[in-house]
This record gives sequence, C-alpha cells and structure tokens, in this order.
Amino acid sequence: MRRTVDASFAARDPERTKRRGVSEVGATTGRFTRVHATATGLVQGVGYRYFAMRLARNYGITGWVRNRDDGSVELEAEGEEAVIKAFIKDLGMGPHGADVSGVRVERIEPTGEEKSFTVRF
Repeated sequence: MRRTVDASFAARDPERTKRRGVSEVGATTGRFTRVHATATGLVQGVGYRYFAMRLARNYGITGWVRNRDDGSVELEAEGEEAVIKAFIKDLGMGPHGADVSGVRVERIEPTGEEKSFTVRF
C-alpha cells in the first residue's frame, strides 16, 4: 500500500512537525549537515523535483534538485541533521504517481552557499 505525503504540513501545523521528531521548521537547534542523494525508480515525469523542492522549503532546507540523464533525480540538501533525516525519509515516498525504488544518500561537507532550495536544469 502506498502512502502519500502532504508536503505542506510543516508550514501549517508546527505541532505535527514536532511529533515527527523535528523541533521546528527551519530551526537551527542541532548540528548542520549536507547530503548528496540520488532517487531511482519512476521519478521523472511525475513532479518529483517540485515535490522535493516544496518539501525542502517547508522543512527550511537549502540546496538543489535536478533530473539526470539516466532517469534518476539527484539533489543536495543542507540543514539541521534531524530535519535532513526526515526529508530523506519523505523523499523515499515521493509524490503521487512516482514509484521510488530507492534513495541513495552520501554525507558531504556543508557549504552554506545556498539561501533556498531550487530546481536546476
């Protein structure tokens, strides 16, 4: 059974965000981290990049997302470690119409360069 995610819940319901293990949307109460992730499966042509962007912005995460020629979606995301963990978990579900077979994640050094989360082409 497939579970869908309402990517905008965090902005509407801070209490729900706290129950999910996130202190506050965009909070800087913990250690910052940056990840490079690749989502595989049916992730192109289903709104996955925009799903990731909305989700990241709701979580207060910075970074970018883009399609790859091999059919996967690649992204880098930076934020509080607990928030990044929840973000990656939600990416594994994807938007309606996606069939995510996996999300490979690699920690990389935080840069602090981005001010928002964007879709790259």
